[in-house]
Amino acid sequence: MRNEEVKVILLGGEYQASSQVLVGPITINNSKNFFVDKYFIGADGFSEKSGFTGKDYLRAETVREMAKQATQVIIVTESEKFGHIGTVNLLDTKNVAKVYTDTHIPQEDEIYLNEMNVEVIKVD
Repeated sequence: MRNEEVKVILLGGEYQASSQVLVGPITINNSKNFFVDKYFIGADGFSEKSGFTGKDYLRAETVREMAKQATQVIIVTESEKFGHIGTVNLLDTKNVAKVYTDTHIPQEDEIYLNEMNVEVIKVD
């Protein structure tokens, strides 16, 4: 925010302090005016059956709609979220290009994601 070369655009909507994001119909409507190459999102859970899941319905709905404006959707989440299912669907696996996680991702989940053409990038 202190870098004068970076432009920050806020889309409006309901601010969720716990996750520091804007969500809801105003955010969704305003996001339709923008296209992005990469859209980074967090996930609260993942399984082969559910895909990526979240805990908050309004946030998940906003993520799904904003993902439509992105060339690549990239999940950033801890390995401990794999094998857990959140309360709401966030994104189907087929809509995700990459996953950034730590080195402890369960091997079966990494294999499945690779089979679904999702690149898994593990960082320490």
